[in-house]
Amino acid sequence: MGPCSIQICTYAPYAAQLWCNGHERAKRQLLARGIAFEPLRNGFKSCADPAALQQICDGIGPADVERLFRRWMDELPLPLTAADRAAGYDWRLSLRQIEFSRTLVLDRPRQGRAFFADVAREGLGLGGHSEVSFLFDRRIIRRGKHPTPGRFPTRIHTVGVDPQLEVRYRSSLIKEYLKEGRALRIEMVCNDPGDLGVKRRVAHLGELRQAQREVNRRMLAFQRASCAPTLATSHFDEVALPDVRAGQRTVALRYGDPRVVALLGALCLALHQVVPFRNADLRAAVEQLLLRPYSSAQMSYDLRRLRAKGLIRRLEGEHRYVTTSAGTEVALFFTKSYHRFVRPLLAVAAPDAPAPTAPRIRQALRTIDRYVDDRAKEAGLAA
Repeated sequence: MGPCSIQICTYAPYAAQLWCNGHERAKRQLLARGIAFEPLRNGFKSCADPAALQQICDGIGPADVERLFRRWMDELPLPLTAADRAAGYDWRLSLRQIEFSRTLVLDRPRQGRAFFADVAREGLGLGGHSEVSFLFDRRIIRRGKHPTPGRFPTRIHTVGVDPQLEVRYRSSLIKEYLKEGRALRIEMVCNDPGDLGVKRRVAHLGELRQAQREVNRRMLAFQRASCAPTLATSHFDEVALPDVRAGQRTVALRYGDPRVVALLGALCLALHQVVPFRNADLRAAVEQLLLRPYSSAQMSYDLRRLRAKGLIRRLEGEHRYVTTSAGTEVALFFTKSYHRFVRPLLAVAAPDAPAPTAPRIRQALRTIDRYVDDRAKEAGLAA
């Protein structure tokens, strides 16, 4: 298993902690099989047999961790005697902190730096600050019997270190950075399996691995779409116009409608893209963007609209939702095109617009008007 550590408390109830590194185990397995590889810090730069490496990483299970723990507990001096352990007083392993990562080694590291810069600009709008923290728009309860645990910021550090993006969810953390300047690393650090709806016992290691890898995958998919969102005309029509699906008429999500703009803008929050959300989570963000009261009943109606259009899906047996790939594309395209193109264009075109480029843009709009009028006259449609 490579380097590891065990800490044992010397007073009751004699808590113990095991730390081990799956990357080190994978490297030793490759050496044992004679498979050549180039290492990174906690990762791999290259491997002669990537399929075998993936199989080794997927093969690390609860039994391996349990076997490592038992092996050293038989060697170390313990506060519990052999008679105590034989009587049933023994340790059971639970998951305290576990990290699963996805490392994308780049043929051209320059492209990785450019992609990371796009993610920072599009996702956070950094400006010139050395560290920026944004709180996700959701209801946070600080008092009462059930306060919301943890903090919910996203941060980017840019001074004195390689750029690093952090997204916090409850007590867990998603980190993204360039490893050694040539690999893009997305790493989910889970400090409480309950954050992802998984139980703590080590027997649930495989389930937690799947959940964390899904978070990493959704994070990367969202960022890829956010850098260059595209939308087919047919898909735009399906969302913006009413239609009939499964014998039921669906209500349109009209482009430019303030409620729709706020609804899809809330979906663009990275946290809502990466982890499942509830009615109350999304409603708080929509209400803040809408700048007027927005009830739970309205949120329920809009969730039905989003589900009918295939933009979100409900997790089986739960009142939580995740955004589909189509939902990501629609939310990003609608939000970015409206906020960054349509609304600024209309504002600049107003007669009293103070922007220095307003006269030039108004002249361009008048040119477009004349072109449309000429085509209308040719078609015999002029007013």
